[in-house]
Amino acid sequence: MTNRPTVGNVTLKAARKAMGLKSQQSFADAFEAKALAGGKRLGVSVRQVRRWESVEPPWPTPDYQTVLETMFDRPLTALGFTPADDVDGLQATARQDATGGAVIQDLRDAEQWGWWRTGPAESDNDRCFARIAKADRAATSIRAYTGTLIPGVLQTHAYTCAVLRGVSPSLSNDDVIARADQRSQRLDAIHPRSNGVGSLRYIIDEGALSNVVGSLDILRDQLGHLLVTLARRNDIRVQVLPADIGAHPGSSSSFILYDFGTRQVVFLEGLTGASWSVRPSCVGTYGTACEDLMAAALSVDDSLELISQRLAEAEILCRTAGSPGGEPAATRALVHSWTSRRPSMSSRFETAYEETSR
Repeated sequence: MTNRPTVGNVTLKAARKAMGLKSQQSFADAFEAKALAGGKRLGVSVRQVRRWESVEPPWPTPDYQTVLETMFDRPLTALGFTPADDVDGLQATARQDATGGAVIQDLRDAEQWGWWRTGPAESDNDRCFARIAKADRAATSIRAYTGTLIPGVLQTHAYTCAVLRGVSPSLSNDDVIARADQRSQRLDAIHPRSNGVGSLRYIIDEGALSNVVGSLDILRDQLGHLLVTLARRNDIRVQVLPADIGAHPGSSSSFILYDFGTRQVVFLEGLTGASWSVRPSCVGTYGTACEDLMAAALSVDDSLELISQRLAEAEILCRTAGSPGGEPAATRALVHSWTSRRPSMSSRFETAYEETSR
C-alpha cells in the first residue's frame, strides 16, 4: 500500500502533534485557552486551523501571532508561515547590497522574516546588541525617536548604567557595567556618513532634558556630553519635541528606523524583548511617523538652545545642592571648549548659562 504524501503546513502540524494536540479541534481549544491566560479573548474555529495548516497559510494578525508564538515558543516563520511580502525581492536585495543587505540577511538567517521578535533572554545578551551595532555601522542614515531618555548611542557611561538599573533592576552590578561598556562604544563605531550633515537624526521629548536618571550630576554630565557630541559630529542632529505637544505618533513606543539605501528596517525594544521588521507596511508607517515627529519638533537650532538652557539649569542646581559628584564648572568648561569651534552653538550655551544664573 502506498503511503499518502504529507501536504500542507507540515511544520505547524508537527509542532501541534508534538504538543499532544492530535486534532485540529484540540488545537483550537488550546489556542483559546492560551489566549485567555494572556488576557485576550480570541476565538479560533477548526476552519481557521485548517487554513493555518494549508499549503499557503495566511499570515495571522498581531494578536493571533502573539498567542501562536507564545504557545509554541518560536517565531511564526519557524512554524511554516511566510509573510505576504516579496521574499524573493528581499533576498535579491540582500545579494546586491553588501552592507545593508548583510544586516537584513542576518535577520533571515535567524528565521525571523517579516516581524522578528526576540525573547527576554536574547534581548539581554551579546547577540542582540551585535545586531544593533551592525545595523548602526551599515546604515546610510538613522532616524530614531527615544521618548523621555537620551538616545542610547549618545549616552554617557554613567547615564547608561542608571538607565539599565532602572529598566532591569535584577541585573547584577557587573552585568550593568559590562553592558554600559559595550554600549558606550557604539558611537565611536559609527563613522561620519559620506552623505553629509544630519544623516543621524534623533528626536527626544523635552522631558528627557530634565528627567533625572540616576542623579542630577549624571543628568548634568549627560547634557554636557550631548552638546559636546553635537559640536563634534556634523552628521548628528537632535530635535526636541515640546512638552505641550500632547499625544503624537511616538506616544505608543520609541523606535529606530535604519535606512540601507535599498531597504529599511525598523527596530523596537520593550521590557520582554526586541522586534525588527523589514515589512514595507511597517517601515512605511514608522517612516511617516518619523516625518511627522520631526515636523512637530523644535528646529535643530532651537533644540540646541533648549538643551543649553537645561544644562545651565542643571549646573546651577548641582552647585546649589553642593553636589559631591564633581565641580559643575568643569562641565561648562568642557562644553565651551568644544562648542567654541561652532560659534552659533557656543553663543547659545553661554547665553543660556548667563540668563539662568541671574
